[in-house]
Amino acid sequence: MKKFLSALAFLAALSGCAHTGGVVSHVDVVNTTPKTMAANASGTYPLTMRLKIKDGEVDKNSIDARIVIDGREMKMTRNGSSNEFIYDYVVTKDRNTATYYFDVNYKHRGSEGVREKNAKTDLYELAFSNRYVLGLDSVRGIPGTRIAILGRGFTKNDSVYVGGIQTETQFESPTTIRFFVPILPAGRTYPVSIEDDLGSVSAGEFRVDSGTLSVNPRAFDLRVGKSTTITLTTSMPATSGGLCVDITTNIPEAISVSEATIQEGRNSVNVTVTGVEPASGSLFVEIEGYKTVTIPAVIKQ
Repeated sequence: MKKFLSALAFLAALSGCAHTGGVVSHVDVVNTTPKTMAANASGTYPLTMRLKIKDGEVDKNSIDARIVIDGREMKMTRNGSSNEFIYDYVVTKDRNTATYYFDVNYKHRGSEGVREKNAKTDLYELAFSNRYVLGLDSVRGIPGTRIAILGRGFTKNDSVYVGGIQTETQFESPTTIRFFVPILPAGRTYPVSIEDDLGSVSAGEFRVDSGTLSVNPRAFDLRVGKSTTITLTTSMPATSGGLCVDITTNIPEAISVSEATIQEGRNSVNVTVTGVEPASGSLFVEIEGYKTVTIPAVIKQ
């Protein structure tokens, strides 16, 4: 019978349930340990918690904070004079999870004098991940820029998303993966994540800037019935699918413009313009991700 009761007591401890015998706890234990930690070479992981003392009659010097991890009870170290405590947990390389809870003893002065008190937490699980992100090699750029993500545990199944949009992704090694900045409204910062079948890992944030579009010539005169060529050049080569060039004019009856697309891997295209009738106005060149360029035009008889 004694063995059975001892087993029940052990299971109750693992459940993380507080047993105060109906007495209200004067201390809350707040777990500040992340659910997942990146694996490291030393195999040492700081498990932390903070005490929220709700009653001024708690004797802070009497606090004895312990962590029970994998069935072993370990004393935690106080961070200076604060109510924060830490325990450096050392694990072997073959481990990828651990279970633990916090157990705190303290003294409280009440109407019945000084009493020993106890506060326990629920049971927590900690995971050690071999897949994590150290950071981006650049945190801003224009559409088409190739950016590297540095970390660990990358695979060929990974895809990078910027602002929720899947980008062209290149697996380089388990520690490096690259992506091309997609065409997104400029002047804004977007979340970057790496995703596979098992889930998503945050890679930080990236600010998209406007690209530079140059034209040659920057203005032109053209006679009716004659044609000229305008060269459009972007600051970065077009990514998968190419870049559509949208050219409009405020003198549509006086000018004819050929359709154009900057092909994947290229950063320029030639556009043919033909004079139809005399007029003066402008061409407006728009490419998503780039600032609009205006080209003054004069069509002569």
